[in-house]
Amino acid sequence: MSGTKRKMSQAALPTSTEIEEALTSLSTTTLLPLLPYPSLSFSSLLGRGGFGAVHSGTYSVSSSSPPLPCAIKTINLSLEDGSTLKDFIDEARAAWEASAVAREKEKEKEEEKGGEEEEVIESTICRTYGMSFDVLKNSRPRVHLIMEKLSIEGDLHDTIQNEEYWEYKPDRIKPKTYACLDSDGDYMLYTMPRPMKISLATQIARSLRECKEGGVLHNDIKPGNILLLEKRGESSKPSTASKIKPKKSKKNPKKIPQPERRRIKLIDFGLGGSPSSTQGYACGTPGYRAPEVTDYGDTSYKSEIFSAGVCILEIWMGRLWDDPDEDDEVKMKGFRTECLRRLEKNDPEVAKLLRKCLTKEPERRPNAKELQKELIKIRKGTV
Repeated sequence: MSGTKRKMSQAALPTSTEIEEALTSLSTTTLLPLLPYPSLSFSSLLGRGGFGAVHSGTYSVSSSSPPLPCAIKTINLSLEDGSTLKDFIDEARAAWEASAVAREKEKEKEEEKGGEEEEVIESTICRTYGMSFDVLKNSRPRVHLIMEKLSIEGDLHDTIQNEEYWEYKPDRIKPKTYACLDSDGDYMLYTMPRPMKISLATQIARSLRECKEGGVLHNDIKPGNILLLEKRGESSKPSTASKIKPKKSKKNPKKIPQPERRRIKLIDFGLGGSPSSTQGYACGTPGYRAPEVTDYGDTSYKSEIFSAGVCILEIWMGRLWDDPDEDDEVKMKGFRTECLRRLEKNDPEVAKLLRKCLTKEPERRPNAKELQKELIKIRKGTV
């Protein structure tokens, strides 16, 4: 889900003709398909928020083509909550352009050259297929974004808290471990395998590269907008994974996480756009938003690196920024500093890299390509 965007556009609710003209113009300039509403079929509800809802469904590109599976994000245009046609157009354009790399990959069907990224062969961006709209009598106008349907286990936030990666320890924890005290004062040991951490971090960097190649800023990089797909071969049943903490029992066997690579997808471009179009907006979620964005609305590809750095730090430490509604930079900096200090004792190479990502000076941060290369070096043990 999207974070905040402090500037809000205001306009009258558009008519059916105005919506059609605006979306037709967007389709003409970006080649994002504008699909007739009857070509959409809605089924189960996947999620709901202040913007509207996301349904599982199908779409057809023409009357003669078979229906294809998709997820449909429906936004109810409203003046009260700031859901305007312009907001939808900005999101649709950003989502479409961000998935440009995925469309190219689909055409080429080959791995990237050089061999340095052999494990990253799929897009990390949720694909966008098209858009549509409907205006029902005596009802608010609705616009629809047709997206890739994903079989997911949950988001990154859920994964970090999953009991699969936490072990109850009744005894004192050694200092050089990823551990914390829970609300009951019990020691919990964070056991996510290092190869999995590196893989997730590398894919996050990859997603930023794809966004940049599409000329797009996401502007709300955080664990809730990073989905983990189901392991290959598993059923598409909804995730029933429990969050911490597991049952306290000495007989409770330790669950050994599988070290195989887990695939991610970056979602929700509701605050996205080109670097020039998002300047002056305090986009994002407190705790993940770069200082220059909070202070000046100075969004850039380097501010994305800061947000990614916070996510990667949380992946490594098993700790999450737990006060996302409190815009307290001093408190946030203290949280990051403590995590980095502990990380230096356990994984100094990663800590050094993340310090670069989280520096206050944007020009000193690595770009997405450099971040990805450094993570690959760490994975290969060449740092």
